[in-house]
Amino acid sequence: MAFPPKTWVEEALFAADLNASLRDNLNLLKSPSRVRVRRTAVVSMGNGWSTKSWTVADFNTDSMWSLGTNPTRITFNTAGLYVVGGSCGAAANANNTRGMELKVNASRAIAAAGYYPATSLQATWLTCGCVHAFSVGDYLELNEYQDSGGSLNDVVTDDGTPCMWAYRLAA
Repeated sequence: MAFPPKTWVEEALFAADLNASLRDNLNLLKSPSRVRVRRTAVVSMGNGWSTKSWTVADFNTDSMWSLGTNPTRITFNTAGLYVVGGSCGAAANANNTRGMELKVNASRAIAAAGYYPATSLQATWLTCGCVHAFSVGDYLELNEYQDSGGSLNDVVTDDGTPCMWAYRLAA
C-alpha cells in the first residue's frame, strides 16, 4: 500500500497505480486490522508474573489471534501504528501488590499498571494501553503479577474482562 496516495500530473494512469494508491488506502479506512481477545473461565495465578491465555475473539481481522497457535499472543500481520490495551482483575486479597504489563515479543514492556496495597474488600482491577508502531511478525502479550503469598483467582466478567486488544490507526 502506498501512503500518502500518489498524485498524477502528466504520466500514464494504470490500474495497479489506482489499486495501490486509492483502493488499498480506502480499504484501510473502511476495515483496519483489529482484534479483541478475552478469556471466559477463571484461572488460578501463582505468585509472580503469569502470561494470560485467551479463549475467544470478539473480532479478529487480519488473523491476528489463533486459539490453536500461541493463544497468549496478538500477532501483527500488517505493519503500522496501533492503539493497544488490556485489562485484568485479581480476586480480593489484602496482601501486597498487583500489576500488569503489555509486552512486545516477550522482551519489552510498552505499557504497565500497578496497584499497592491490594484490598480484601473487592477485586483489584487493572487497565493499561498505549499507541505503538509494530512490524510484521511482532506480537503482544499481557502479563499479570501478584504476590499475595498464595494462589489467587483472576476475575472473569460477563462484559469481557480479562481482555487484550489492538486496533490499527495508520500505516
